[in-house]
Amino acid sequence: MVAEKFLESEDIKSGARFLALFSVFFLASIVLVYFAPLEQVEGFVAEQALFVLEANSIRGILELSEPVLILLSTGHTISISFLCTGLLEIAVLASAILASYGISWSRRILGVLIAVFFAHLFNLARIVITVFAVLEQPPYVAELAHDFLFRLLLFAIVFLMYAVWFAIVTGKLQAYVPKGKGKELIVEKRK
Repeated sequence: MVAEKFLESEDIKSGARFLALFSVFFLASIVLVYFAPLEQVEGFVAEQALFVLEANSIRGILELSEPVLILLSTGHTISISFLCTGLLEIAVLASAILASYGISWSRRILGVLIAVFFAHLFNLARIVITVFAVLEQPPYVAELAHDFLFRLLLFAIVFLMYAVWFAIVTGKLQAYVPKGKGKELIVEKRK
């Protein structure tokens, strides 16, 4: 009896619908990524990372290969592979946004465009900070930062970006002013 009511609840149905749509959109995203010109995408990311590094007086050149290499004037070589592009995380984020039924398609598509932009900026910052770690820290610190912390942080950022987007478009985002600092401010739900 309890199990039947549990399986019939709207939350379970909504969750199942979201997971089904997410799976479809994620599969479609992965197919698109599979057919993307990977070397050009890696080169695009590497070019932008090198631009930021050169703005910070770290010179280098690109070697377009698979993976794309950034040959730094310090003697270090930075590899930009598929996992460095952020495409996987962007596919997860875009799929979650597109799977959020009950929200207009225009808001979902705008959400994807904005999310792709910010996820790319964060990924670029992650690459540049990793390069600085390689240049300034012992190898084990740079490896820990690259292999664990930044990958974990990237998925945390993806989750946070989705949560903020969802809260904004559903009108559930509330701003709070601490007591004694003014009145509590609640952003009204959008219709």
